[in-house]
Amino acid sequence: MKTIYLAQAFAFEVKKGKATKKLLNEQPIQYASADQAISRARRMAETKAGAIAIAQQYDEATGEAGDYEVLWQGGTLPQGLVED
Repeated sequence: MKTIYLAQAFAFEVKKGKATKKLLNEQPIQYASADQAISRARRMAETKAGAIAIAQQYDEATGEAGDYEVLWQGGTLPQGLVED
């Protein structure tokens, strides 16, 4: 298993020029280290509804994603994404 580090932002959907309460997932970005993912997620959260940085186990042989650990979270995130 390999560990990958991801940062992902979430934005409120905009309809007719107004933000709704619906959160949209933005494309996750992979980083070489936990520190890089955390730093980027912090910057994302400054301009987006919310952001998260995670470390996720990944099996290169099968392409299967395993368990993940939340490294940092900020702002508004989709319900059920992280445990309270």
